[in-house]
Amino acid sequence: MFKATRLDKQKGYGIALGSYTHGATPSEYLDRLNLQNIIFNDDIRLVRVVVKNGQPVIVISQPAIKGQEPTQAAIDETMVGKDFEILTPGAYYDAQHGLLLY
Repeated sequence: MFKATRLDKQKGYGIALGSYTHGATPSEYLDRLNLQNIIFNDDIRLVRVVVKNGQPVIVISQPAIKGQEPTQAAIDETMVGKDFEILTPGAYYDAQHGLLLY
């Protein structure tokens, strides 16, 4: 499956809570994808970068996974097993990497 960043959402590269503008930079976006590969043994790959309206659009590939939707309890168990703290249902924090997932 291919995905591309959307320049109309959170400055194009997701939310960065530690920034003054709450928008991530392209390098912060790529850093997060790398952490996702490390923590979850994912296989996200950079496909290319294209320029749209003077801004980089990052195109990645990510495996599509088929299966049943997990229960919240199963998600919580997996996240705690990976040293994430449960902040609230569906929100997890990894202090070691400074990573918030929701």
